[in-house]
Amino acid sequence: AKADLLIALGTSLRIEPAGSLPLRAGKFVIVNLQPTPYDNKAHMVIKGRVDDVMSRVMDCLDLQGWDNEIPEPHKVDEDLCSKTVIDLVESD
Repeated sequence: AKADLLIALGTSLRIEPAGSLPLRAGKFVIVNLQPTPYDNKAHMVIKGRVDDVMSRVMDCLDLQGWDNEIPEPHKVDEDLCSKTVIDLVESD
């Protein structure tokens, strides 16, 4: 089965067999400081620190304190999240 989205966090994607896993997803996003061999095939590449990017994503999903407790399920504001991801990409 194929994943709809794969997010590769903080990896060079150079070690096989795991390095080519993003190619098995419908779309994939790379979050890494350095270039990877798959940057040109990714749906989105975010050049940044994983901690910083994921903190912003979790804030967008209204999951503050996510690193301290497991939150209850809730509805996500998709417009807010889309804008946050766009801002994230444009700010780099």
